[in-house]
Formats: sequence, C-alpha cells, structure tokens
Amino acid sequence: MDELYEALDGALADGGRRWLDEALTFLSLDPGAITELFPATGLNCGRAPLAGPPGWTADEAARTVLLCALPTDRLRPAELYLRGGTAERRAILKALPHLIDRTAEGDARTVLAGIGADLVAAALGDPALAPVALGAVDALDGAAYRRAVLACVRAGVPLSAVQGLERRDDPLLARELAARARDLVVAGRRVPRELWCFVQRHPDVLRDIAALLAPGPPVEGRRMAWIALTERIAVLSTRRV
Repeated sequence: MDELYEALDGALADGGRRWLDEALTFLSLDPGAITELFPATGLNCGRAPLAGPPGWTADEAARTVLLCALPTDRLRPAELYLRGGTAERRAILKALPHLIDRTAEGDARTVLAGIGADLVAAALGDPALAPVALGAVDALDGAAYRRAVLACVRAGVPLSAVQGLERRDDPLLARELAARARDLVVAGRRVPRELWCFVQRHPDVLRDIAALLAPGPPVEGRRMAWIALTERIAVLSTRRV
C-alpha cells in the first residue's frame, strides 16, 4: 500500500487530494458514506494512469484507499460491486488483495476471502474484468482460493493463467479439480489437457476417479473416456516404479 499511496499523492491535483482527505474524514465519522463516496471518486480524483504501480489508475488507487479505511466489520465489497459500473468493479477486484492482507486471521478474513472468490467468479464472464479478477485469485485463502480456481476452470480459463497454482498445489485442490475432470468424463465431454496434467501429479486421485467409474459396465457414451483414464493411470503407475 505504501507504493500506492505515494504514487497517488503524486498524481492528484490539489482539488483531488483535498477531496480524498475530506472523504477519509467523512468515512471515519460515518463508514456508511462509502456508498456515496465510492462512485464519486472517479469524477473527483480522475482516471489518469499512475506513474508508480503499473496498471493502476488514480480512481482505482483512491477507491482502494477508501476501502482500506473502513472498519473490517463495515466492509461490504459485494454490495458496492453489484451497484457499480465497470470502473468501480475493477477497483474492487484490485483492492481485494490489500483488503485481505490488512484483515487479521480469523472469521473476518475467511468471510472476506469467500466474498472475494464470489466476485472473481462473477467477473470471469466479463472480458473487461476477467484479467483483473485473475490477478486477485492468489490473494485468496484456503477454500476461497480453491473455489476461485474451480470457477476459472468452469469459465474455460487456462490453468496457466491462474496465479499461484504451481506454488499452492495440494491434495485438496487436486481432488476438487479431479472431481471436475470426473464430471466431464461422465458427461462424455473433453477434459482439458492441462487439467489432466495437473491432476495426474496425484495418482491416488486418478485412481479415485477410475474407482467411481468402474462399478458396472460403463455406458457407451463414456466407455472410451474410461479406457483412456485407466490407461493414463497405468502409465503413471509404471513411471513411479
């Protein structure tokens, strides 16, 4: 946030700085004023690109500053997101990592991360917001991160575009992605190659998929998919010997 503050201070004209200072004072007295101040930020602070952090504009940085000034129990990013236009939604998605970072561990952080996962999932369907949403995924914690990754998979986002995936690979995420692969197999749909590549790091998970498909003769629509899956498991098992 220090870099963001510094860049914003250098980008705002006197009128913009004065407005932001007054807005922060209003919020300290009445956090509910965010519903009026948030949409007015672009008009008062401008939308010029910042010279500091790449990809940020003055209104996005100022909106992030306003959100971070709110008490944790008064944060309502989902409400602001639903009310806002594209510029406001972009700012909320960009602010998410900063909001989560300043929230102490515990229930409040878990709730905020869950809200963040929902917002990321909602934004993936909008080409103007999807890249920003992907940038917020790695800030999410635990279950919220896994939910966001699954939302990316359902939206057809390549796993290579999901930040933090290599570093945060764990059996829980692998099982959830494997469940998605299993659903696609049962439905007779193609499983994206990179999804297989990720799941196959966990051979036990692959065996679980086969075990769920194995009872009884597979219906014709999924017969070839089942054969391909068992062959892949056999290859993996051979490599591990």
